Amino acid sequence: MRKELTQVRKKKEKLLLRLKATQDELYRLSLREEELENQEIVAICRQNHITLEALAEKIRQEKTARRLEKKELQEDETDEQSKELE
Repeated sequence: MRKELTQVRKKKEKLLLRLKATQDELYRLSLREEELENQEIVAICRQNHITLEALAEKIRQEKTARRLEKKELQEDETDEQSKELE
């Protein structure tokens, strides 16, 4: 019984080490992927003569527009619920 317990613990330890190594590699690959995506975005912007500032401004405007739409939808839903209660 003791021998089997020792084997199970060693196998578990080995698997945990492998899992940690895999997670570390996954993290490094995710960082590299993000880096490459950013480089690709910069290259496309340069190719299309778009400054990064202009792109950032456009993204900000779109986020603001989405927030306003979401807020309006929530207000409409609240108004509809109020009318139903009356």
